[in-house]
Amino acid sequence: MNASSAMNNEPLIRIEAVERTFGGARRFLAPPSPLIHAVNGVTLTLRRGDALGVVGESGCGKSTLARMIMGIIPPTAGTIRYRDTDISSLRGADRRRLYRNIQFVFQDPQSSLNPRKTVREILEAPMKKLLNLDAAARERKARELMDRVNLRAEFLDRHPHEFSGGQAQRIGIARALAVDPDVLILDEPVSALDVSIQAQILSLLKELKSDLDLTYLFISHDLAVVDYLCEQVAVMYLGQVVEQGSVGEIFESPRHPYTHVLLRSVPEPGSHRPTRMELSGELPNPAALPAGCNFAPRCYRATARCRGEEPDLRGYGDGGHRAACHFADDPVPPPEDAITERNA
Repeated sequence: MNASSAMNNEPLIRIEAVERTFGGARRFLAPPSPLIHAVNGVTLTLRRGDALGVVGESGCGKSTLARMIMGIIPPTAGTIRYRDTDISSLRGADRRRLYRNIQFVFQDPQSSLNPRKTVREILEAPMKKLLNLDAAARERKARELMDRVNLRAEFLDRHPHEFSGGQAQRIGIARALAVDPDVLILDEPVSALDVSIQAQILSLLKELKSDLDLTYLFISHDLAVVDYLCEQVAVMYLGQVVEQGSVGEIFESPRHPYTHVLLRSVPEPGSHRPTRMELSGELPNPAALPAGCNFAPRCYRATARCRGEEPDLRGYGDGGHRAACHFADDPVPPPEDAITERNA
């Protein structure tokens, strides 16, 4: 392996056995609040140049995982490392250096931009704080960023409320790029946008990744979006990774029943189906997780073993494909009565 290949394969972020709980604290003259396992034993590696999609239903823990990587909240257990540095140990100037290398793009572009500041002020603030650029350099870079995300430089003196959702998200992306980061964490960056605008933003993100040699951690509930942008996928359910592998492996040979159901929700090419597929049954209470496999109460293949023994996340083949299911050696798509249709 030459030096260039080694660098391209370099692990940038290592997530090792990470857990995050909320609640459980005792209150005066009251029982303790419920203990919620938002993230439960997640291990992932994000390599330089990769685009890793983390997918799952709302409440599965994917956004909590993203916020731990950013250092916004600490893990309850486990470690998250950027290169060789434990993120949770960083303080002060060291934490600011982390933000120089890892930036975040939020789900709601309008609420993530300060309404009192102009676009120029929004873009220049991180340049001043993290790069220590002078006024002339900040002005030049702000104009370059606007061009990079296909917005006119004359918009620099406008305020966020003057923009559409798609334009506001372009500004959010420009702000994230202002400090030349290695990694972008994108938390549902297109879910709040119209479908036609989603396609434009996804095309922009793909172009930026190629042009700037960026690494993406892409949080989504939509496998179709992940299929377009990412090379690797981790499927989460109730705080755990239940399947992981390349986009090709996950789409062509899913091994976990939950992944099968998620794939059924992806429209066929050319389809304009106004419905989406959902699992029958209720999501278990995260404060009272079932014994055995968390997915067993909703799974069309569950047996007594599933309800009493938690499956390990095991590897299949040579490509890094892993699944946590007792039946992963013999995957079967869901029968029609295991899923329901709902208007999208």
